[in-house]
Amino acid sequence: MRRLLLVALLALGVVPLVGCFHYYKMDIQQGNVVTDEMLSRLQIGMTQRQVHYVLGTPMVRDPFHASRWDYVYYLKKGSARTSEESRITVFFENDQLTRILKNSAPYTPSASPNESGTTEATAAQEDQKILDKPMEKKKGFFRRMWDKLGH
Repeated sequence: MRRLLLVALLALGVVPLVGCFHYYKMDIQQGNVVTDEMLSRLQIGMTQRQVHYVLGTPMVRDPFHASRWDYVYYLKKGSARTSEESRITVFFENDQLTRILKNSAPYTPSASPNESGTTEATAAQEDQKILDKPMEKKKGFFRRMWDKLGH
C-alpha cells in the first residue's frame, strides 16, 4: 500500500512538470508577402490596376491619402525571439505609379530619371518630408458652428 501511494504521489508531481519543459509556439504571419521578384516587375508609370495585379491588394489603404498604398508584412517565429517586418509603399499620381519606398528607403526599379528630370530617390525623399510633417489639428463640428455664429 505504501509503494502504491508513493508511486501515485510521484506521478502526480512529475506529470505536470513534464508539460512545462516543452511546448509549441506557433509562427505568427500577417500582411502581404512581397518578394523581390514582384518588386522587380514594377515599373514607374504603371496604372493602379497593374500594380494591384503584380502586388495584390494592399494591407493598408489610407483614406486620407488615396494615392498611397502600403503593403505591410510581419513574421514572428514561435521558437525564436526575433521578428521580421517589411513595408512597401507605392505612390500614385493621376492613376500612375510614381514612387516606391521599401522599408522607408527609396526603391527604384530602374535608375533612369523620370519626366521631370529628378530621380525617384529625390522624389521619395520629398515624400518622406511630407509624411514627417506634423498634421494640423482640425476644428470640430461644434467649434466651427460656434465660429460661424460670430463668437
